[in-house]
Amino acid sequence: GPLIVVMHGLNRNAEDYRDNAMALGDRFKALVVAPELNLEQFPVEAYQRGGVTRDGKAQPIEQWTFQFVIDVVASVRGKVGRADLPYYLIGHSAGGQFLNRLAAFLPGEAVRIVSTNPGTLIFPDRAVPFQFGFGGLPDKWSDNAWIKKYLAAPLTLYLGTADTESANLDMTPEAMRQGSTRIERGRACFQRAEALARERGWPFGWTLVEAEGIGHSSAQMFAHPKAEEAIFGR
Repeated sequence: GPLIVVMHGLNRNAEDYRDNAMALGDRFKALVVAPELNLEQFPVEAYQRGGVTRDGKAQPIEQWTFQFVIDVVASVRGKVGRADLPYYLIGHSAGGQFLNRLAAFLPGEAVRIVSTNPGTLIFPDRAVPFQFGFGGLPDKWSDNAWIKKYLAAPLTLYLGTADTESANLDMTPEAMRQGSTRIERGRACFQRAEALARERGWPFGWTLVEAEGIGHSSAQMFAHPKAEEAIFGR
């Protein structure tokens, strides 16, 4: 079966996320890998924001943390002897933020990129400063061609309809402009992206999937029947 790479949340508890995702592996006959990006080496700017900036300054592509996902996939492909092993990415909370920005900047060969219950997202808007939009980044990473590519990425926003708690939620004014809860922010980002793609006539690769009655729980989101639709589109 395929490879599912699981990106952990704020607590950097990769083992828990691996265990929570084991049911996905059994259910879909997939290999599950959960890399750990520890806080010391990968603080918020390097993890949730993907290393696109450091101390507020744009970094070269080879310094982006997203590159580690490509390395993990290459390593697993080598270990199992399948250079063409298809892979899917799913991340929850902080991991969902990381994958949302990965979809914007370095989607790679992932069949699907599933951002689950992200606290903030990157909106397709150059008037909004990074990390919430593309503002302040070099033109080559924020022009129409780049945003068009972002909207075409195979991104799923997988949201729990009861994810309305404020614990560990970014409450800064910039974040609150996206919405007051995670579910509001995810819906708003999807609606903005869909409207822009329709307005410009651009391809739109995003999907919005909602797990009814589920809050901010990776275990429950991964176990929910909607997980299959979020990851595989069925």
